[in-house]
Amino acid sequence: MRAVHCQGPAQVWWVSLDGRNPAADGSAVSLDEQQRACSFVFDLDRQRHVASHAALREILARHLGCEPVSLRFAAGPHGKPRLADPTRPHFNLSHSQGGALIALSAGPEVGVDLEAARDLDDAAVLAARVFTPAEQEEWLRTPQPLQSRAFLSGWTRKEACLKAIGSGLSVEPATFEAGLDPCNRMVRMGTPGWPAHVEVHSLDLGPDWLGAVAWVR
Repeated sequence: MRAVHCQGPAQVWWVSLDGRNPAADGSAVSLDEQQRACSFVFDLDRQRHVASHAALREILARHLGCEPVSLRFAAGPHGKPRLADPTRPHFNLSHSQGGALIALSAGPEVGVDLEAARDLDDAAVLAARVFTPAEQEEWLRTPQPLQSRAFLSGWTRKEACLKAIGSGLSVEPATFEAGLDPCNRMVRMGTPGWPAHVEVHSLDLGPDWLGAVAWVR
């Protein structure tokens, strides 16, 4: 587990899920979390799910000065997890294959997203579906060998924004512009009933991962 440099109010940690102790992680999570892990077909996926939630509890407990197993969670209107005590910090978790990102914010709502770097045979189809026209042009200008990475960069930025406002997919990704470039960007999102303003920032995670964090302004 290591801290990741992040501009803005959030603290972000990178966690390697495959190097953890499965027995210790299993004892740190709740019965509900263990039961959700059982829905995965493969043992490795179950282990990674438990490891990511155990790491989340570890970080939150360290911040709050309590035991990981004592933490109680609730869900927002669209299912975004939060601590049961509304005065406690906001957090968000994302995991992909053997890695996880965890964001913690004592101020605004926060969202984080992680993707393992990989080649995408359907990147063009996905880009046409989830990117705005300007983002599609930006993606098409990217040299072909880098297009999969560029798509994942843009997608993690959009997902982080959506998770920050806790909307799920009630806001279509193609209706707001987060950009593909890793710089900080202000994003206006048309949520049902009110406009949300979010700031998004891509994270430097090395060649094997792409990630982004966003917070509500």
